[in-house]
Formats: sequence, structure tokens, C-alpha cells
Amino acid sequence: MQNQLGSFSSLLEWKESLRDWHYDPSVNSTDYFYVGQFVGNWQEELEKIIFHEDDLEIMSRVPSVLADSDTSNLFVKTREDFVRWGYHEGNTTLYAKKNIPSYFNQIVERTGLQNPVVKIYKQEPGNTLPWHFDTFSEYAHRYNIEQTEIRKIKRYLMFLKDWHWGHILQIGNNVLHQWRAGDTVMWPYGMYHLACNGGITSKWTLQITGIEGENSLHNAGKRVFTLDG
Repeated sequence: MQNQLGSFSSLLEWKESLRDWHYDPSVNSTDYFYVGQFVGNWQEELEKIIFHEDDLEIMSRVPSVLADSDTSNLFVKTREDFVRWGYHEGNTTLYAKKNIPSYFNQIVERTGLQNPVVKIYKQEPGNTLPWHFDTFSEYAHRYNIEQTEIRKIKRYLMFLKDWHWGHILQIGNNVLHQWRAGDTVMWPYGMYHLACNGGITSKWTLQITGIEGENSLHNAGKRVFTLDG
């Protein structure tokens, strides 16, 4: 993969050469899947979360050492694209909490994803997670998943608060807005997307990554999932 990537000026250019998507902003395509809506009372739990400096992720920071695995190489190339496009540490920050309140465990269990890894993200106004696709490098390394099996990894994104002005999630050519708390979406591996907070309030999301199973919610017909408590 390194030789292939090395012949292109950017990761996006390399991806376009694969022709795994149309890469045409004018096409009216449907590029994500609506999993459903969780219904529960987690707003008080969010208020208890305290983010520390260790929870801060700077999406435009490029690792100084290039790892050996293919998925890690993609991760590094993604960050290099962010810098090439003009993003910097001042406008690409996110807070990510791995140790989530216990209330959210029932959401994770209901997803039906195997070996789930969970994060709660808080994106403050003025920050962007730029145009990219998820490499799943960290997850693949943890569970020894080869690049040839990478499509078995699925990621659900659940909105934890109702949509507010300036909150944007773009998946492929679809710009999502006016979501309700609990709405949950996913998209195919390799699909480019971005998340932006150009608004006046914090944007909160729950990210669940795991291996697809027979009981994974995106394979079910039901679209409303009521939680306890």
C-alpha cells in the first residue's frame, strides 16, 4: 500500500483512483444509513462528564513516526491531508471520553456490535473534523484485524442532544441536520465525511465501533429503541 500511496499527492487523490465512490459533489446520492432512534434519559448523565486535558484530541496533529501497518499508514496520510488543506491545531480539536457513564452501557449492548469500543465526543463551536474516511487503525490493531477484513468493522454514531444551529454532519453528499437526540446513523467503510460545529452550543455524539453480528441493529427492521431508567 505504501508504494501505491506514494505515487499520489494526497490520500484523497489515491482514494479517488480506487473508484469506490463517485467523488462528484453534484451527484444526488444516498451515502449513509439511518439505524434508528434510542429513547432514554441520559441528559443528566452528560452533565456529570468532566473533560480533562488528556481527553483532548487534535485532529490536525500528524504523528512523528510512521507505523508499519497499512491501517496506521492511512491514519497518518489522513492527518497530512488536513494540514495540506489548511487546518491546524486551533480549529480541529475534539474532546473524547472513553470512560463513559454506566447508563450508556445499555445502548452499547443493544447495538449488537461485537467487541465494542465506545467514545463520547464533545465538539466546541469553531471546530471541524475535516473531510476524511475512518481508517479504523486503532481498532484493527487492538483486535488484530487485517486490512482485507476491515469491512467487518462497523461504526454507529448517535447524537446525544437535539440539533442546534451550525451543527453539521456531512456523509458523502448528504448533509445531516435537525436530528433529534438518540438518532443513530452509520455509513459504509471508506465513505468520506466531516463533522463541524459552526454554531453557538457544544455538539455531543456517542461513537460505538465493533464487529458486525447477526443481531446488529442496522440489520433489524425496528427503528425505535427504548431504554430503561
